[in-house]
Amino acid sequence: MADTGAPRHQQRERALSLLYEAELKGEGPLQVVDALAVPPDPYVRTLIEHAVDTREEADRRIAAAEQRAADAEAAAAESHETAVRLETEIDRRVMDGTQEVRREAEESVRKLVEKVEREAEEAARARAEDQLRVESDRIRSQAERREERVREATEDEIKASASRAKREAQAAADETAPVWLRGESTASTAGYRTF
Repeated sequence: MADTGAPRHQQRERALSLLYEAELKGEGPLQVVDALAVPPDPYVRTLIEHAVDTREEADRRIAAAEQRAADAEAAAAESHETAVRLETEIDRRVMDGTQEVRREAEESVRKLVEKVEREAEEAARARAEDQLRVESDRIRSQAERREERVREATEDEIKASASRAKREAQAAADETAPVWLRGESTASTAGYRTF
């Protein structure tokens, strides 16, 4: 005799327990239902048949989903490998670029240092030449002043020597001159006039 008149939720629970029993025994759900001493309500059988049909569709969908998941995992692994390759290539290029930038920077610094050294040398040379010119002008000016002082001192000495020579010559002339001339020269020097 069939189970009839049970509420629907109980019938659904019965169908679920039969599906569970079939799973535990490793048998098909309809075989378990057919082996029952009391056949279940037709609604329970319909639910189980529908579950079997749905299970096949679900298995197909699960298999398709598993295949898509496997394909996605393979694509992800390939993407990861591509990303690693790209990252490695980027790192290599960055290192190459960094080395190139470093070389260019070193070259720029070297040129800049050479330019600054050259400009500093030129500026130092110009300052040295200016200082040399100033010192040379100062030395020349001092030499000219010394020369002028020496010339003046020489002229004074020449005048003094000439005056001394004149006095000595006058004194010698007075000593060697005849007496009558000496008197005249003495008288003329004394400011007296004789007639």
